[in-house]
Amino acid sequence: MESIYSTYISEDLARKMLNVGFPLYKYGVGGYDGKPSFFTVDENNPMWETCDRFQIPTYAEALDMFLDKDIIISIEPQEDCSIDEIEFSFTIYYKTNHRFVSGACKSFEETLQYAVKLVILSQNKI
Repeated sequence: MESIYSTYISEDLARKMLNVGFPLYKYGVGGYDGKPSFFTVDENNPMWETCDRFQIPTYAEALDMFLDKDIIISIEPQEDCSIDEIEFSFTIYYKTNHRFVSGACKSFEETLQYAVKLVILSQNKI
């Protein structure tokens, strides 16, 4: 079974990560390895072959990049739910300004995706 951590975030979120300064892996000339990636311009642009190509990170790689910026995501099952209706809560801790953000979703996967998205989108506001 594949772990949610080894799946790739969406291209849209990867582009946003790049735009707010996260260090995505940049492919060199002839170095493409088949992993999900995107170009910095639309492929309909006649210059797309000469522009930069970046690898889309996995959730694990995104979490590592967050940790490098002192951002920690904690996900835990809710204690007050029945076994059939388990929910997961998350807390995002921004160490630099001692700020917390929290929420909850129905599945671990949905919770991780939502928390990662919130971190990326919040970087424009920090």
